[in-house]
Amino acid sequence: MKDSPIDRIIINVPYVGKITQQLSKDLKKLAKKVKPTTQVIAVPRPPPAVRQMFKNKDEIPKNLQSNIIYQVNCSSCSASYIGKTTRQACSRLKEHGAPTEIPVEHTNENLRRSARIAAMYANNNARISYYESDSSEDDIPSATYTSAIKRHITSTQHKIDWHNWSILDKDKHPYRLLVKESLAISEKSPALNLTTRSVSLVVYPEGRAIRRTSQKTSQ
Repeated sequence: MKDSPIDRIIINVPYVGKITQQLSKDLKKLAKKVKPTTQVIAVPRPPPAVRQMFKNKDEIPKNLQSNIIYQVNCSSCSASYIGKTTRQACSRLKEHGAPTEIPVEHTNENLRRSARIAAMYANNNARISYYESDSSEDDIPSATYTSAIKRHITSTQHKIDWHNWSILDKDKHPYRLLVKESLAISEKSPALNLTTRSVSLVVYPEGRAIRRTSQKTSQ
């Protein structure tokens, strides 16, 4: 007569000293009583550390995040806008026409603009036409910048959903941020963007959708 197969059950139990040892013995006895062919293996584990229960750093509010790809939607129609910014999002949204209750950081303007642009802004001797992309918004004085979202509000009298704008992607590397912006614009085709990309997508000229398809095909 063949012996019945033994069912092994591994249970992780928190280690708190002698109580853990007694609990392991009780579990084994209970398993034998319920089903003699069951073997319970109690593995003592250290309790979770306090740092695992709490976040080490406070989460940065969405309005204060930087180096992001963002999307802003119109509440009155299906139009949307996708852009990127290396500054805090609240500053960029305010340039788009966001209400003043969105917090804006107070920094020295000269720290994020070249001397040439700062001089042009101070002397007001030149006007820069910059409409389609957010690719170099850190170098463009807000007084000479016309936002596509602002033009949409002015021409249609529509309202923008400033409270539910979303972050699509992040990257601290400037060029990768431009590539991700181009991929997002190519994939979603936002109506308010006048350009289809910020940089040339040499590897995937048709955008992110084609890249995903090629990955699935190769598998």
